[in-house]
Amino acid sequence: MSKKGSKQKRHPRKSKYGKLFWAGSKPFSPMPKKYIHLPIKTVVYVPSTFNDKEISDKEYDKRIEQTRKELSELFGGYTSVSAVGGWVSNGGLIKENITEVSSFTNEKTYLKKRKGFLKWLEKKRKEWKQSEIGYEMEGDFWRIQS
Repeated sequence: MSKKGSKQKRHPRKSKYGKLFWAGSKPFSPMPKKYIHLPIKTVVYVPSTFNDKEISDKEYDKRIEQTRKELSELFGGYTSVSAVGGWVSNGGLIKENITEVSSFTNEKTYLKKRKGFLKWLEKKRKEWKQSEIGYEMEGDFWRIQS
């Protein structure tokens, strides 16, 4: 609160990458010195299939580990969650196990490393023989296609 006792006003503003956020919406005011804000979340959807066929557990684990390592090296760490995803192909529902590997970073780091990260995603799409690979950034889903 200001000296006059009014509540702190929130003002919308754009970050360098164009997304709108609210200034003053941090959970702590003032922000403690040893707290680090990492507002950029990226998620890679690691597929367990080649076309519509399951790959071996060994190959799937290798894909997951490669993704965990890449996100850790780029952004400092990762979280991974197992899930099931699906799509329609030739009139039928195709389901597959996936692993969502996510990482948080700050805007400066993301902007510095995003070109290399996107090249890595394109390389993995080819290496994993996928017609497309799913990637999420700040809640927006991207299908990186061949």
